[in-house]
Amino acid sequence: MQKLELQALLGISQIDLTKDLKEILEEILIIVRGALGGHSGSIMLINEENDELEIVATSGLPDDYIERVYSRGVPIASSPSSEVLRTGRYYVVPDIFEEPREKPWVDLVRELGFSAQIGMPLKRKGEVIGLLNIYMAEPHEFTEDELAFLAIVASQAAAVIENARLYARISPKKLELEKEIAERRRMEETLRKSEETYRATLTFLSDITERKRAEDALRRSEEKYRTLIENIQDGVFILQGYPFPKLMFCNEAFAKMVGYTIEEIKELTIQQYVAPEDLERVANCYRRMQEGKVTQREYEYRALHKDGKTRVIVNMNVGRMEYQGEVSIIGTVKDITERKRAEDVLRESKELVDNILAASPIGIGVVENRKLSWANKRMMELFGFNLDEEYYIGQSAEVIYASKEEYGRVGQIFYENLKEGKIVEADAKLKRKDGSIFDGHIIMSFLDPSNPIKGAVATISDISWRKEAEEKLKNSEARLRIFLDFKILLPELQIPKVTAFLAKSAQGQPAGPEEFIVTRKDGKRVIAEVRTFPVKIKDETLVLCIARDITERVKVEKALLNKNKELEQEIQKRMQIENTLKLSERRYKEIAEFLPEQIYGSILILS
Repeated sequence: MQKLELQALLGISQIDLTKDLKEILEEILIIVRGALGGHSGSIMLINEENDELEIVATSGLPDDYIERVYSRGVPIASSPSSEVLRTGRYYVVPDIFEEPREKPWVDLVRELGFSAQIGMPLKRKGEVIGLLNIYMAEPHEFTEDELAFLAIVASQAAAVIENARLYARISPKKLELEKEIAERRRMEETLRKSEETYRATLTFLSDITERKRAEDALRRSEEKYRTLIENIQDGVFILQGYPFPKLMFCNEAFAKMVGYTIEEIKELTIQQYVAPEDLERVANCYRRMQEGKVTQREYEYRALHKDGKTRVIVNMNVGRMEYQGEVSIIGTVKDITERKRAEDVLRESKELVDNILAASPIGIGVVENRKLSWANKRMMELFGFNLDEEYYIGQSAEVIYASKEEYGRVGQIFYENLKEGKIVEADAKLKRKDGSIFDGHIIMSFLDPSNPIKGAVATISDISWRKEAEEKLKNSEARLRIFLDFKILLPELQIPKVTAFLAKSAQGQPAGPEEFIVTRKDGKRVIAEVRTFPVKIKDETLVLCIARDITERVKVEKALLNKNKELEQEIQKRMQIENTLKLSERRYKEIAEFLPEQIYGSILILS
């Protein structure tokens, strides 16, 4: 919950209930309007005598507003207020001029200058006792945070109204009682003086009469205060004894707060209706107050419900007194469980939003009068300054632009369109703290288009990569066009080879030589030898391509290859013949060596 809203709730809780009810309600309206920036407001209450809905207080509206509303002759219960009374839920009118139920009062609304409305029910004990109406100057969609805040305000305002009404009913009785006490004291003084004069004759009669009157006054006083205690919403109790305090008195509200009846809870010790985690602290405070030591008179603790599980968060105020002749502790407790839950939800919601903003990968900042008043972590990183320094905070937004001209150009784009309530986007050249330039994409919208002074929210993304990608895409498209043009000249089977070759060239590496078959304009196919080299020109890498016609050279090379193949085949044949001759010669030698021995043996046999 924002600080202003917390201050508003604190302000309502501190309103003086001794004031007139109309003054109290006007103070509530002033506080709520201030927290929400509302144009005006009103509070309607159901008349306790005739059950009619009546406008009882206004803020930010002329003195004759109530009279002018009733002068239309249309019951105010026929307005959107009837929906709130019927359902017990809030009713939002983002644009009054579009709401049929507001038709009888449209001209009055237009004259007074408000356009949106929310009616929040005021409830006590589950019943609607009235409405809190807040009017906004312009059509307005109420946020979840605003609705949660108004729900808490309505609950607190209803309690204040009830307490104020109760105080108004009790005040005359209190004055009457004070008068009776004063009269009794005056009579006591008179009787005392009379007693001094007529002590001898009237002592007995005077004692009886005075005691009777005192007893009657005390009984009446006790009855009045008991009625008050039994009807207030807060719990009231009296504790006595140590170290085991006994509950000497409590009202029904105190017992019901933790699920018991008065008879049941009076039989228990505080250990049975104070949560274990807070028992030691509560017991210490009780002991110190019993001993008359200065201690904390107001604090919060968790009470333990009868079911043994549920914790009821209460706010307790205590004091030291004498009761039935012994030192006792008297106190009141208020159930603040729902308020705590609502505050926790709002705090967690705010922490979640803060964490989302802090963890966002996009730079987010708030700009007021073209000066940066807040920035998230990513914004600070984007512009190169530390998390703990506030280099840009409070400075003109010009410091983040690459030049004064760029600052003026972007400003003209934004502020001409933002006045119309648009969300505006633009690319810009931006500058980091170290002076380096980068491309950024800015999106900006006013927090409140009707009031530009409140500032605008801006998000900034580093799109240098996108710009580089766009440039590469242009170059790629150019290369693709060349490739597609070149593809026309190539046979289908050559395309994969050409694609791989161009991919290597696109990476800035020398490629080739590679041979490709190319179709000439006259339809004749020729063989081209292609080489590529990366060349830098003005910080840009280009590809230099060199191609030459090698058709004739390839033909000669093929002819030479064919001739070489023929020669290789001839050599192979000759080598085969030589091998055959060598084999024949070896066999002839073996036969020649073997024959003489055979011939000589034959001669011996014949002889």
